Amino acid sequence: MMLFLSPAQINAVITFVVSLIVATIAFFAAGRLLSGVNAKFTDAIFVALLGLLLKLGIDWAISYVLVPGLNEIVIFAWSVVGLLATFIIWMILVQHFFDTMFVRGLTIVVIAIILIFVIDFGINYVFLIFFP
Repeated sequence: MMLFLSPAQINAVITFVVSLIVATIAFFAAGRLLSGVNAKFTDAIFVALLGLLLKLGIDWAISYVLVPGLNEIVIFAWSVVGLLATFIIWMILVQHFFDTMFVRGLTIVVIAIILIFVIDFGINYVFLIFFP
């Protein structure tokens, strides 16, 4: 039996894998910068993977369960709630896996999110240059 995936499903898998790689690099760099030897690459993989899976679940719940048929303002509000929930989840995961306290965990997450945006911008810029 062959497995057939639609182009949208292939796009979703590729997007998830690239997001996982980018988030892992960002959390490892921020964790190593602030937490030192407590930040291991495998811990960064677990933080990124669990955070992205929970973000995927929250986004799915918001998109398909909570807001079908609502206006754009309510959808935006629920998206902000989803981003805040993802931020809190990443804070808890960083504090657990990197053995840090609240302020250092908060700083690691903020630096990692900034790094994720910078790396994502760079990837988008490169693709825009090579694939106009």
